This record gives sequence, structure tokens and C-alpha cells, in this order.
Amino acid sequence: MNSMNSSILSNRTAVAVIASVPLLAYFCYARKMGQSTSKNETGTDCAETKDASGNATPLLQLAMEGKTDEIKSIIARRYPPPPSSDPDSENDHKNSETRTEIRSFVNRSDGQGNTPLIGAAFGGHLETVRYLIDELGADVSLANEMGCTPLWIAAGYGHVDVLRRLIDAVQSGAERGSEALLHALQKANDTGDTPLLAAASKGHVETSRLLLESTSDDDGSYRLLCERNRAGDTPLSVCIGFHHDGPLLDLLLDWEEKRLRNGGGPPPGSVDRPLDGRNSKGLTPLLVACERNMPSAVEELVVRRGASVLIGDEKGKSPLAVAAFCGCEDVVVKILSLISPNNSGNEETKEEVSGGNGHVGIGREMLDRPDGGGCTPLWLAARTGNVKMVQILVEAGADVTRKNDADGLTPEEAAIKFKKAQVIEYFRQLVV
Repeated sequence: MNSMNSSILSNRTAVAVIASVPLLAYFCYARKMGQSTSKNETGTDCAETKDASGNATPLLQLAMEGKTDEIKSIIARRYPPPPSSDPDSENDHKNSETRTEIRSFVNRSDGQGNTPLIGAAFGGHLETVRYLIDELGADVSLANEMGCTPLWIAAGYGHVDVLRRLIDAVQSGAERGSEALLHALQKANDTGDTPLLAAASKGHVETSRLLLESTSDDDGSYRLLCERNRAGDTPLSVCIGFHHDGPLLDLLLDWEEKRLRNGGGPPPGSVDRPLDGRNSKGLTPLLVACERNMPSAVEELVVRRGASVLIGDEKGKSPLAVAAFCGCEDVVVKILSLISPNNSGNEETKEEVSGGNGHVGIGREMLDRPDGGGCTPLWLAARTGNVKMVQILVEAGADVTRKNDADGLTPEEAAIKFKKAQVIEYFRQLVV
């Protein structure tokens, strides 16, 4: 899977983008499990990976492929039932010493820490997962060298039924089941990504829903929504950063609002909320949606959820400025239609937006609001040479005479300085 790229458009380089690249490392890394091939204990070809001590882990590849019967055959060979003549023995390996040996064998990992249960979760093989847990005593808490547990992997790969079985195993296997489960759901890998962050990054609606529903109360689910990885991204910002619109976005926002309706969490408009929280690059979910050219997400965040349009990025760029600089024409048109009374003939929409954060009143101000360097959205569009963006902003009423702070240039003068021929021609035609 490709990592998120900050240079999708060449003129985006000055805009901070969502910083979730570490999360993607696992999804590439997992494909490396069990790549060396040899004969396993059944005599068939399979990948026989080895642990750090060089011991073979013949169950891993079989678990990844969901070959439960072959795993059973290996267990039967290694741990044959006691002689039937022994009245104190049973054929189901209840002897405690034998069962301890079986658990040790089934929990053996390869050199990257991947156990058979991790492999089965990776492959989405429910029958194998059940057998490893119920019959062999596989440990659901063991993580690989990147800190990913079977539960994390099932969530990240969208295996709902497997995830549900692992959640049940965690909850039933601990004395304080609810607390143990919440701890497992919050357990992050080495890059700080939780199971919900993994699921959101891949656009998995049902696994995300199951994770949120599995907590014992609203406080637990809200804590999952607020968890941040090392890049400072929440599940919401990751969801938008990976272009996942629609059902997943609605799910995450609905659960956040559920918590607030029940009297918990920070007040609306607080940067502590996932809705308006910043990542380590200073980007809110709204700013990420503007940078990613996601007009429907922008409308959802601003109109229906009340996201603040006053929060800029780390350089002071407003949502409109971010979209203009990135060449995101769809988002610019959407923002102008939502926040500017001169660009929206829908009185109902204007009233709805104004009733949220008073957005209509700052429509004109945002159009010409400068960033930390005094650059307006129009100035930025002229600087990048995006003549279509310049035209959109000028027709919306942007001030063509507003100069930046650094060198005192108007948008037209910026276009001249940076040799943006089409923009220069457009401005010249304005005065004709």
C-alpha cells in the first residue's frame, strides 16, 4: 500500500499534510510473513519460518492460509494422546504438562514476532482462530515486533468476525473483563496506532463500529476516538486523510456527538475534541479535508457538525487558503457557497451555518484573511499559477490589491515575480 504523499500536487509543498505514514508500515510488513518455503511436518510444501533462536514455526504459514486440518495433524503428531489403557488419561490432551507444551508451541513466533494466531487474524480465518484459541490455548495478547496484536491486525484488515472472536477472548479471559478489553482496544503498536486508527486508515466501517460498540460505556468509546498516534492523528483525521468519506466519516462523528449529547467530553469548538483537534502538523480534520479536495467532507464537517473555520494551520492558513494553495477547486467552490452570503442563494443553508459557528458573518473576512506571512487565498493562488483558482476567488470578491508582508507584492505582482504567464494575462484582462 502506498504511503501518503505530501506532493500529490507540486504546489502543495508549503502546506503541512497529515502525517500518518508510520501506520502504513505494518500493512506492507505483514506481507513478509512466512516467505521461505520448506517441507512442514505433514510433508507438504509450506513456508516454515523460524523464531529468533532458529526454531521452526511450522504453524504460521498454515494459519495464514486457514489450513486448520493440517494444523490439527501437526498437533496430533507432536502430542499424541496417551495410551487408551491408561485410565487416568483422555484423548483430548487434558494432561496439564502436555497442554503447557502445546501452548508454548502454538505461541511460538517467527523472527518478526508473528505467532500463528497473528497469521490467522491476518488471513481472516475464523475457524483457525477459534481452534488456536479454544483448543490450543493461543495467547491473544502477544504482539509482533511492531507491537501489533491479533486484535489490531483483524481490525486493520477488516475481518469483522475474527475481530469479534478476539474481543470475546480478551473479555472472557480476564478477571476484570471490561477493563482488560478497553486496554486491548487502546493498545497501540510501535508507531502509536491503535486498532481503531488501523481500521479507520483502511476505511473499514464495520470493524470500526464493532470496536466502538465493544466498550462498556460512552466514556470508553470516546477515549478510543481521542487516541492519537505519534503524528498526532486521531481516527477522524486519519479517516479523512485517507479519503474515506461517507459512512465511516459519519460513524466517527456520530459517536463523538453521542458522547457530547450525554454530557461528557469537552465543549463544542474545543481543540481537545477530535472534530477540531490538531495533529502534529497543526492540521484539523477540516484542514485535511481542504488539502485533500473533499468537498462533501468539508460540508459535513462545517454545516452539519459545526467544525470551526477559524482554526488555521501552523502557518496561519485558513481552510479556504489551504484549499486555494493546494489547487482544490471543488473545496474552494464549496467553502464559498457555504460561508459567503454573496455566493449562496440558499437561505436555509445560510441560517444553518450561521446557527452553528456564525460562519456567514466571517465569509468576507475569510476570503481576504491573510496567513502568517500576509498572503491571502488569492495571493497564494496567483503565486502557484493556478489561473482557474484565481478566477474563482476574484469573481467571489477577493481583494486584488492586498499585498503580502514579506515583499509587499499584490497577487498580480506575485504572478509577475514568479513568471506565472496565464495569471499575469488574466489580471491584465481585468483592467481592460
